[in-house]
Amino acid sequence: GTGWAASVEGSPVKIDATGAVVKTYGPRAVHASLATVSPSGSMVAAYTRSGSPGKPTGGITLWDASTGARLAEFERQGLSGTKLMFAPDGRTLYSHENDVVVAWDVPTGASRAVVRAKNMDVPELSPDGDFIAYYSDPELVLHHLGSGKQRRLRTKAYWPDSNPVFFPGGTLLATSSNSHFVVWDLALARPPKE
Repeated sequence: GTGWAASVEGSPVKIDATGAVVKTYGPRAVHASLATVSPSGSMVAAYTRSGSPGKPTGGITLWDASTGARLAEFERQGLSGTKLMFAPDGRTLYSHENDVVVAWDVPTGASRAVVRAKNMDVPELSPDGDFIAYYSDPELVLHHLGSGKQRRLRTKAYWPDSNPVFFPGGTLLATSSNSHFVVWDLALARPPKE
């Protein structure tokens, strides 16, 4: 609660409660976007892009939040990532790329696809790290990461304005679209964990 991370002029930065930039991660040439902070506050991750304008390459870079030292860089396919999410223990980083959610093992950099869905909107990770929620027209989907089981919740025939948002504690999920705001009771909607 003492500040936040943002991507400013191509670099992820840490901004304190007064709005002052207190740390810059990486050179401006790194072209970083969608910065996020690990739950412990020890790491900053962002999508990064480098290379020549005609042949850019995509990656995900992790920095030490205190020192700004680069900890790791994960090479990925494409340049279209829309969301980064740390698991509660900070050991897994999830990225949303096109219609796939990829799990990255932070210590080793190993990756694997954990969710694939056509027309997947921006996903959200539950506070306990067990579920990913996302829209796949016209359904709201709860995907259990451990078992792969899904619960599909039929929604009205409209596309959401925003990604789903978990309440603290993870038992409620909020969605909105076309002037509708809905709170889902996940005790009733969650698929079994097994």
